[in-house]
Amino acid sequence: MSRLRRPLAGILASASAVSVMACSVGGEASPAGSPAVSSFTSRYRSTSACRESLGGMRSTVEAYNAMIAALNSTQSMGALRGTDAAVVARLDEDVRVLRAAGANELPPPLATEMARTADAAEAVRRAIAEKNAAVLNPAARRWDAARQALVRVCADYLHD
Repeated sequence: MSRLRRPLAGILASASAVSVMACSVGGEASPAGSPAVSSFTSRYRSTSACRESLGGMRSTVEAYNAMIAALNSTQSMGALRGTDAAVVARLDEDVRVLRAAGANELPPPLATEMARTADAAEAVRRAIAEKNAAVLNPAARRWDAARQALVRVCADYLHD
């Protein structure tokens, strides 16, 4: 073996060995795929999903509140000065993030709340896009309840 290949082979062998091992909660090495690694991976996915979805929804709620302020001042779904389009765009992004997160093998309670929140956001989006004020209030109440339930479930993953 040439001089260059010998160190490279050693590095590759070390890298392969490291990729098969992972740290457990107790600091001891455990094989990839062990319950400790699976638990860590699940928690990481859940925490990431909660951070991304809740962070985006904060902006959506702000946009929604601006639209409601415009609606209160104009009393017309047709005169919202573009605030409705901003909310629809934000809701589209929220639904995309929630659905993508739900496809990532999340624990059942979290996956259920992600799906429920996405469904509720889609109903609000439809009401706004169709300029249907009669449907908007009940849809917004369901969306608010779904978001609050998601926040409660996510609290278990974000408290650390």
